Amino acid sequence: MSEIPHPFIEETMKMLDSLPEDQKAKVKFIHLNHTNPALRDSSDARKEIEKKGFRVAYQLQMTLL
Repeated sequence: MSEIPHPFIEETMKMLDSLPEDQKAKVKFIHLNHTNPALRDSSDARKEIEKKGFRVAYQLQMTLL
């Protein structure tokens, strides 16, 4: 498992920053550690993610393509 890179949300947002806003809105971060403040709707971390046009998936969320 340690051989598989797992980018941080911040790194991923930087890599995807050039996407159009409608495409950014399709990016939903998943598999967050239970201590990650981005899990809380009102956290500064979540607000920053959403301010940049991305989203955090909620538990049991399913998206149809």
